[in-house]
Amino acid sequence: MSGIAGQVTDPEGAPVEGVRVHVYEHVQMSERPKFVSARTGPDGRYELLLSQGGTYYLCARDKYGGPPKVGDLYGRYDQGTVEPSMVVVPEDAVLSGVDITVHPVW
Repeated sequence: MSGIAGQVTDPEGAPVEGVRVHVYEHVQMSERPKFVSARTGPDGRYELLLSQGGTYYLCARDKYGGPPKVGDLYGRYDQGTVEPSMVVVPEDAVLSGVDITVHPVW
């Protein structure tokens, strides 16, 4: 079993409770997510088991379904790029430190 783990924070670095991490196979992230985590706890941490390793794109949000709306919390895993950054998960390993910052949508 493969997996992804990390923390969801706000722009100041404080943990964010109550969001889910959505895992997609395509950079557009417009299809239904392949995997969805449980809600983060008070520490903002998540761990998501995947059926297999591969290349994925991640976002974190507090609502499920449809595009984010004004006031929703939303953030993509990126490394300072305009497009989401890919996460390459090895077979039979949990990739840790995959942290996501969320912002209110406006």
